[in-house]
Amino acid sequence: MIRELKAERAELLKRVGVIDAELAEYGFGKTEKASSPSTAKPAGKPPREGSLKARILSVVGSNPASTAEIADAVVAAGFQTTSKTYRQGVSIALAQLAKAGFIRKVKRGTWKAR
Repeated sequence: MIRELKAERAELLKRVGVIDAELAEYGFGKTEKASSPSTAKPAGKPPREGSLKARILSVVGSNPASTAEIADAVVAAGFQTTSKTYRQGVSIALAQLAKAGFIRKVKRGTWKAR
């Protein structure tokens, strides 16, 4: 039992190291090491096929792209919309996808695949 708990703690500390490295990419300093184990947030379930979020995931690549570029690429890929606030909807969907762990926000208004 003790060995299992120590192994689990070691794995979690490795995960904290990875998170610290990601935070450093965004310009945040080192954070404190975790003194107690915590669980990682689940990635969330994938978006429904044919939805705006699914189309966004299909066009977002490893190169950073702006919200406007992604919105234009989604329409170019065949997504049909008559919404007057389409780009705002894309922006909201991008934020939700980032929160769920599917994409990553590079900087303000710029996104890329994880």
